Amino acid sequence: MVNRIKKLWLNIKTSFTGQRKPHFLYKGNPGAVILKTGLNLVPLIDPAQKGPVLKNIQLIRAMFQQESGYDIGGVRVMDDLELEDNQYKIEIAGKELALNQAYIKANFVNKSVPELNNIDIEAFEGINPVNRKKAAWVSENQVEKLIMQGIPFLNTSDYISTHLSYLVKQYVRNTKEFQDQFWVKYNISDREQDVIRLVIQGLTTRETAQKLFITESTVKTHLKNIFQKINIKSRLELTQIITNSIVSDPPTTY
Repeated sequence: MVNRIKKLWLNIKTSFTGQRKPHFLYKGNPGAVILKTGLNLVPLIDPAQKGPVLKNIQLIRAMFQQESGYDIGGVRVMDDLELEDNQYKIEIAGKELALNQAYIKANFVNKSVPELNNIDIEAFEGINPVNRKKAAWVSENQVEKLIMQGIPFLNTSDYISTHLSYLVKQYVRNTKEFQDQFWVKYNISDREQDVIRLVIQGLTTRETAQKLFITESTVKTHLKNIFQKINIKSRLELTQIITNSIVSDPPTTY
């Protein structure tokens, strides 16, 4: 059986339409990940219902920070009444990377519907979010059949979390590749790299200085040099150049 994603709770801010005002972690961070769900999937992200997807998100963040040394920033979760009831959407840095469907009280199986029907398991069509191949969803009342056949499966929350983890991994990889090329192209020093990383997270000059244990005037000098090297005039331009280059792939809509 597929190993479940370990569950770990942390204070993850959430917002739900008509229930409360949104409170977001890392506000202004262009790397922020956003997960939006349709009505049927709201229980998976609602802290009042101990939403299991929430319990997976912090582990995903911690895992990638440990493995790559890169903090993906805040993860926002919210309902979206414009989505169909079983849809969810994943955005990174303000860009939609996936629009997919998942089903409550069902399990994802990485086999086709005909394959499952041939062994007397009823199923309906789904998609593998990683390789985009056809797969299937099986209702909870047939879990015993899956176990008896030795067929791995994912519950709904783990399915969404796996998809989110995959996209974050792609984002982290693209970020590191872009930054390595960017630093060389514009001859950005190590300290200037530190300043850029904080600036695109939305930190002020004072906050950046405090983080790096330098003076505000030193931060301003670094920014002036960065702007001259890249031929830009503002923090906004710097943020746009980096975030638009990191997340350049079109949405994967299933």
